[in-house]
Amino acid sequence: MTAEDVLRVAQTHLDPTRLQVVIVGPADTLQPALEALDIGPVTVHPPTDELFAD
Repeated sequence: MTAEDVLRVAQTHLDPTRLQVVIVGPADTLQPALEALDIGPVTVHPPTDELFAD
């Protein structure tokens, strides 16, 4: 498999207008940096599992 193969398949099967990125980390640090990129809306989902809650 070559980089060209990956690019061809991605261009065939991925719609960039429907892609979503999931980033895990401290929202207070990451949110401003992500919003500064101005590439789309940033939605923060707080932890719901009490094992991960502060």
